[in-house]
Amino acid sequence: SNIEVNLEKTTILCGTNNSGKSSVLNALQIALGNKQISQDDFYINNNTPVEQIVVDILILPFDE
Repeated sequence: SNIEVNLEKTTILCGTNNSGKSSVLNALQIALGNKQISQDDFYINNNTPVEQIVVDILILPFDE
């Protein structure tokens, strides 16, 4: 699935359990090089395998 998130200086991710908060943070960590992709990341709902993972980010400066 595709999402677009505009991050402010301070951003709070809130939502119900299993809504994707941790997935957003994991994708950001992978894109920034702070986390390696593991074999467990290639499953949706821990049972459906996917062939590829695409993490595409665009970081733009903002004025304070």
